[in-house]
Order: sequence, then structure tokens, then C-alpha cells
Amino acid sequence: MGHSMGGGIASMLCGSLPAAFSGLVLVETVGLMSDPAEGLPLRLGRGIAAAVAAHGGAGASSTPGGKGRAYPSTAEAAAARKANARA
Repeated sequence: MGHSMGGGIASMLCGSLPAAFSGLVLVETVGLMSDPAEGLPLRLGRGIAAAVAAHGGAGASSTPGGKGRAYPSTAEAAAARKANARA
């Protein structure tokens, strides 16, 4: 689901990676790109792939400086989060 500018981003993401989505809901969506529509999904897909590669691939840390951790399972990530929770 995307609203306003987020709707434009969501529609481009769905157009770039259609297999990853089963549907899309847009609310008061605005347009984002001024390039011809035919090339935008490919352009966004390339940008996403470049960003993922620049950060070490899928699942890599997205924290500043790349100092985050990747956990092998959701349960391990949740346990680490709980152990480090602030009181």
C-alpha cells in the first residue's frame, strides 16, 4: 500500500520487481519520474540492485558504517533484540 509520494515509490517498486508482490493499493498517489514510463522500472531495478550490491548483498547490514549484524533466523534476531533492550 502506498500513500502520496509513497504510492509513487510503491508503484515503481512493484513495476520493477513484479514477482515480489501480489497486489498494490494506492491512495492519493503522485507521480515521481519525468522519464518515459517504459524505462522507469528497469532504471529503478538497476538502482536497487546497485544499492544492494554496495551494501554487501541482500541481508547485509543497513546500519551506518555497516556495523550491524545479520542473524540466521528471526528468532535469533528477536532474542538478541530482547537481550539488548533498554530498560
